[in-house]
Amino acid sequence: MILTMHNLNRLLQKNSLNYTSDPEKKTFSASFRSTEDADVTQVDILVSDHDIRFTSYLKKELTQEEMGRAAEFITRANNNLSMGSLQLDYATGSVYFRVNCHLDEKQELSAGELAPYLFVGPMTAELYGKNGLEPVLREELSPQQAVEIIREADQKPMMSFVLPDPPPNFRLRRRTDLHQASRKKTEEKRKEPDFEEGDFSFDDWEGGSVTEAIHNYLDEQEWHYSFDPSRRVFRMKFASKWVDSYQIYTAIGPEEEYFITLTVFPIKVPENKRNEAHEFIARANFGMIQGCFEMNPEDGEIQFKSVCMLGETELSSDLVEYHIDMGFRMLDRYGGELMQVLFGGKAPQEAIRDAEKDVRDDEPASSASAESSAPPASPQPPQGENRPRRSFGQWLRDLFNRNQDHEEDEGGQV
Repeated sequence: MILTMHNLNRLLQKNSLNYTSDPEKKTFSASFRSTEDADVTQVDILVSDHDIRFTSYLKKELTQEEMGRAAEFITRANNNLSMGSLQLDYATGSVYFRVNCHLDEKQELSAGELAPYLFVGPMTAELYGKNGLEPVLREELSPQQAVEIIREADQKPMMSFVLPDPPPNFRLRRRTDLHQASRKKTEEKRKEPDFEEGDFSFDDWEGGSVTEAIHNYLDEQEWHYSFDPSRRVFRMKFASKWVDSYQIYTAIGPEEEYFITLTVFPIKVPENKRNEAHEFIARANFGMIQGCFEMNPEDGEIQFKSVCMLGETELSSDLVEYHIDMGFRMLDRYGGELMQVLFGGKAPQEAIRDAEKDVRDDEPASSASAESSAPPASPQPPQGENRPRRSFGQWLRDLFNRNQDHEEDEGGQV
């Protein structure tokens, strides 16, 4: 990570209003303006062996009443975002945007590869904070109206910045349009009749190395899947402890510059439970290292989204595993408690505490739901569905134990 730290330093020197760094803790704190008339946004950066975490702050000290409106806005807004997620800390009333870059072992990033992760934060803070969250909190706009307005403005470049290496200047365009294109692909795929395995062969595939890498990983894991070559969408099923199965869609973006995985929870949220679902999702997303839960405001469908931005990075099987496995791991962790909220009358705060009890050493879990919210063992799928080869416990320890002390200091989820 030495070269990555060096490139990050140079990028901050060229573009931030000011910044500080702690080389021993591998942390940075910088201030930015996305445009000349924009508010100043603070961005905190934490570098670990496998992740670089960028956190941009939008709003602090919301009241209890404001947090209810903020939760719905954030849930709707996260449906728009292709990188990172908006998060709400119920303990402090803070709203922030977090994006995480997951790295392979010994992988180094250039300044150009770091730039989108660094600058998407100030852009999101300006667009979704000043133009969205604040009017919602003042009750000038409903969450739905605010998100619709933002969606129209989100197609335009918002921020110029300078790279320390040639080319000297270029503009960062938000990738919402690309994300929406891939999201549309998965939606269209759901409406089509299923096609059987064997309808398509990868033997003569010349469509790109990313698609081939995902195909190779799924074959190595002996997963059952289908693939639509015209839309570049993989579709899989995964058996669950809580429901019959999840649908998993992995769509490859234009020019293979990213891929997005959507893991769909099969039970939709009833209209009379949408407020509870907004709070549950906001609490679940708080402190999430990678990806986020989303809810379709039209039909109440819940899914977990994980996006892998590739840049010049060669796609390894470890990166594929990390992003594809993330969704069903998170739905296994939170799915049972979500059903308790929707159909058992459980409070979202209690449900999240119980779902996360085994990764919170300092918070005792509710004894009433200790059994139902225990970390699921590797599911036993019926014939034709899939299971992970790594144990859930090992994966979970790898994911959540990184930088635990730092997360506890921030008051975040660990």
